[in-house]
Amino acid sequence: MTRERRNINAFLQQVRLGIQNAQDVPEIASALAGFGFDAARVQAGATLLATAETLQAVQVKEYSEQYQATTALDAAQAAADKLFGTHRKLAKLALRDDPEAQKALLLHERKKETLDPWLGQAGVFYKNVLGDPDMLAALAQYNVTEAQLLAGQTAVVAVANLNASQEKEKSEAQKATKARDKALDDLDEWYVEFRELARIALEDDAQQLEALGLGSIP
Repeated sequence: MTRERRNINAFLQQVRLGIQNAQDVPEIASALAGFGFDAARVQAGATLLATAETLQAVQVKEYSEQYQATTALDAAQAAADKLFGTHRKLAKLALRDDPEAQKALLLHERKKETLDPWLGQAGVFYKNVLGDPDMLAALAQYNVTEAQLLAGQTAVVAVANLNASQEKEKSEAQKATKARDKALDDLDEWYVEFRELARIALEDDAQQLEALGLGSIP
């Protein structure tokens, strides 16, 4: 089955229509029961439908939460990267005659773009610069204070925490999708049988087929 939300909702609505009228219209219920598809089997479909609808709602909620987590992560990284970039440029200038210090701060490398390497690079930078009084003194000539560097480090830690949260939401969204898809497969299997049997049982009753969403009235 196609898993686009629009198609899923249309499918659920189609099944809901069929089940409701199979339960509420005596002529339809009788015709189906005549071929062995009694009220219990229709109710089994209703149960599968209820499960699929619940899991569809859960899946939508989980993906919404993942989207929100991703948005928060992207915004936090952009802000932290701007601060890190400024501190990094100033450190390069302040420590331009100290190659060992530049290596300790990974200033000889290009600034990383992707998240995990960026977290590692920024984490090393702030840890080492904050742990070295000489580096702090060198940066102080450009009015870069220890408090400002601590703020940069805090921003990087916040990005790491948001990344962990986003990964958690991603995992939950994937689990919700898997559960939803299994429920839709089960419902689809039931509905295929229901649909084909209804077409046989109501072959000469176009209006009742229309009531089930399985044909048009001539």
